[in-house]
Amino acid sequence: MKGNDVPADEPGDLAAAYQALPYDDLTYPATHPARLHSLATLHALTPPEPQRARILELGCGPGGNPLALAAQLPDAEVVGVDLAAEPLQAAIASRHALGLRNLHLEARDLRTLPASWGSFDVIICHGVYSWVPPEVRPAILDTIAARLTPDGVAYLSYNAYPGWHARGLLRDVLRRQVPPGPPRLRTAAARQVLAALAARADVGELSAWLTAELSLLETLSDSYLYFEHLAEHNQPFYVTEVADAAAARGLTVFADADPTTELTDPSDAAERDALVQVHGPGTGEVARLAGHARATGAPPPARPAWRSAVEALDLLTFRSFARSLLCHAAAAPQPRDAQRLAGARVRTDLRVEEEPDTASAPLVLTGADERQLVLRDPDLRALLGAIARSGPVGCPVDQLPVSERAGVGGGQAVVQRNAQLLDLFSRGQIQVSWWQAPIAAAVGERPLAFALARRQAASNAPTVTTLLHERCGVDTLDRFLLDAHHQPT
Repeated sequence: MKGNDVPADEPGDLAAAYQALPYDDLTYPATHPARLHSLATLHALTPPEPQRARILELGCGPGGNPLALAAQLPDAEVVGVDLAAEPLQAAIASRHALGLRNLHLEARDLRTLPASWGSFDVIICHGVYSWVPPEVRPAILDTIAARLTPDGVAYLSYNAYPGWHARGLLRDVLRRQVPPGPPRLRTAAARQVLAALAARADVGELSAWLTAELSLLETLSDSYLYFEHLAEHNQPFYVTEVADAAAARGLTVFADADPTTELTDPSDAAERDALVQVHGPGTGEVARLAGHARATGAPPPARPAWRSAVEALDLLTFRSFARSLLCHAAAAPQPRDAQRLAGARVRTDLRVEEEPDTASAPLVLTGADERQLVLRDPDLRALLGAIARSGPVGCPVDQLPVSERAGVGGGQAVVQRNAQLLDLFSRGQIQVSWWQAPIAAAVGERPLAFALARRQAASNAPTVTTLLHERCGVDTLDRFLLDAHHQPT
C-alpha cells in the first residue's frame, strides 16, 4: 500500500458494519423530551408536554435510548428505527418483558418511513448525521421538516468544526495505517497503532494534544473507535452549515442541547473582548450579534455578521461536537428569557456535605466529580443551597428564596432571582424542567426500583438507567438490591 493511499472499507453496507460492531447500548440525557421541552420553553416556544408526546428516534442503535424513554413516559408514544436488525433484538425483548405497549422498534432505512406513522412532537437523531453517506443526510433533514409537528422540537447531533480539524488528523493517520478488513480486525489493528503513538506521544509540537486524545481513546469502546476513526463516513460540519441546510427546509436551529455551550449575555465584557481578538477592532456589531445568535440560535437579518459571530464563538470553544435543536421557522423562537422560568422546577447534582456553622459562613457544595463549589454571596448561598437540599426531586422556582438585601424587594427580587437561576443553568450547575420525574422525595419503608434498571442489573450490564435518564454504575451489592426477587411487587 502506498503511503498516501487511504484503504477502502471492506465491501458491505452500513447495516453489516453495525451488526459486526454494534454501538454501545446507552441512554443520552440531552435527548430526553423533558430537556428539549425546557429549552424550547425558555426560547418562547410552546412544545407539547413530554409525558404525552409522540417521539421518533432516527438511528436508535441498539434501542436503549427509546426503550428508557418509553419506560419513563408511559403515556407517550415512542418509535425507534435503525438500519441494523440484530442489535435491536435485546431492546425488543426488554419491551416485551416490561410490557411497554407504547414502544415500537423496527429495523428500517430512515428514508422509507411509512406515511401512516404520521407526525411527531419530538424527533431525535443522535450520532447519525455525520456518520451516514452523503445522500442520506438530506433525507434526515427532509424527514424532520415533514414529520415534525408545528410546535415540535428536533434534536440533531453531529461532529463539528473547528474541533474536528484537529481530531481529523488522528483519523487520517489510522485510515492510512490500518489495512482493509472486518471491523473487529481493523479496530484491533488501530489499537496497536495507537499504542505505538502513545509510546512517543511526548515528542513533537502536538504532544500535549496527542497525549490527551490517546488517553481519551483508551477509555472508549471499540465501536466508538471504529465509527469515529476508521469507517468510511464521518463528516464534521460547522454549525452554520447545518443551520443553512435546515433553513432551506423551513427549519431553524434555535439552541444547542447543552446550555453550557451557549453565551447568553452579549454585554459580557470578557465575551466581547474575546470576539474582538478574533475579528480585530471595530467588531462591536459582531459581538452584539453573537449574543443574539447564542441566545436564539436563529440568524438575524444581517446574516454574514451572524455567521462570523457563531463561527468565532465555536472557534473560542474549539467545538468538536454539536447537538442542535431545531423547530419550524414559523414557530418564531425568541431569545432565552429568565422570566419564563415561572412554573418550572429546578434541581442540581451538587450536594451539601456539611451545613455551615454560622449563617454568615460559606456554604460548600460537592459535585458528582467530587469538586467543590464554595459560596460566600448570601443570595447565591441561599438560592443554590435550597436547590441542593431538595435532592433529585428538585424544587419549584416559585418557592425558592429571593434576595433579602436592602433596597431589593418585591418584583425586582423575583427578577433578580430568576436571572441568577438562568445563569446557573447556563453554567450547567442546575437543571430546569416543567416535567416531574416519578422520583420519591425520601426513601420509603419498601422502596421500589425502576423496572428497567432491575432488568439491566439482572443481565449483568455494567450500568443501569435511572429515572433521570442517566446511566449509573452498579456493583455486586447493587445487583443484589436491584434483583427483582428482592423487590416488593
